[in-house]
Amino acid sequence: MSKKKATVTLPTRPQPPTPEQIHEDVNHTLPDDVVFTFFETNTENETAGIMGDSYETEENSETPASTPGSTDDSNDAEPQQNVEELYQKAIQFLEVNNELKNAPKSLRAQCEQLEEMGRNLTEAIGQLKSQADQGR
Repeated sequence: MSKKKATVTLPTRPQPPTPEQIHEDVNHTLPDDVVFTFFETNTENETAGIMGDSYETEENSETPASTPGSTDDSNDAEPQQNVEELYQKAIQFLEVNNELKNAPKSLRAQCEQLEEMGRNLTEAIGQLKSQADQGR
């Protein structure tokens, strides 16, 4: 008995917005739009965001995020520092990601080494047993 896989026809993907539509959308946003307020600090000095405080460190949780278009120059160093920290975290993530990509090869090699050592050990035990039997 053969099984036929049912083919499912997916709806077509909508067209992406044109650059003009994107510019129009951005130009008509309000200052309190979620795009500009998503990373602002809440009343408890915790950074609101997708990762919440599980991602942020104590020192980062107290730094307010500036909204686009703000003219306060006193916070220029803080966003630059945040950008640098995020860049370093991204670099670290990429390094760990590459290590994890290579991990299966490394683990396979180590596994093969352990299997070979196990075979050698079993062989050595067998030889010791046979020598012990001959000595009796």
